[in-house]
Amino acid sequence: MNARESLIEATQSLLSSQGYEATSPREIQSKSGVGQGSFYHHFSGKADLASVSLEALAEQMSAEFDQLSDELGLDQILAYLEVKRDAVAGCRIGRIAMESSISDERIRQPIDTYFTHLREELSAAFGQLEVGVDPGALADLAIVTVQGGFVLSRVTGDPRAMVNATSALVSLIRSAHPQENEQ
Repeated sequence: MNARESLIEATQSLLSSQGYEATSPREIQSKSGVGQGSFYHHFSGKADLASVSLEALAEQMSAEFDQLSDELGLDQILAYLEVKRDAVAGCRIGRIAMESSISDERIRQPIDTYFTHLREELSAAFGQLEVGVDPGALADLAIVTVQGGFVLSRVTGDPRAMVNATSALVSLIRSAHPQENEQ
């Protein structure tokens, strides 16, 4: 792995575990094993490196979502809601949305890209169910349920908050579209 890749990988790990604002260039250099000169050779600063790292993370997380299910519709929605998550650790990319750094377009854009992808895919999946509710609104509800589950789990230190939230939404979806359950 070259210095640039090491910097990106280390930055992704640090951003995912502690956020943008709590991550210093010195920590990135230490974790990556790359010196300050190489850091600034590849990136103009922390925000530039974070932007590239978040873009790569958004692509990775979008690909992970896309691989959850080959089926569009209920299977895809359930796969998203029921995926095993480290709820107390929080969302690898969503955590940064609550920081003031989100006002920096370089930080906001990759996060927006991920959530837009998620919303579009879930909207299409909910559209297959034809439950009489706007599919985009249902997609937002699913995303908010997962993100809220992360928040409650982190605050309480209890992963059951995520399980409770996603399980409740799964039950509501199944009750609203019972013919899907029979297939």
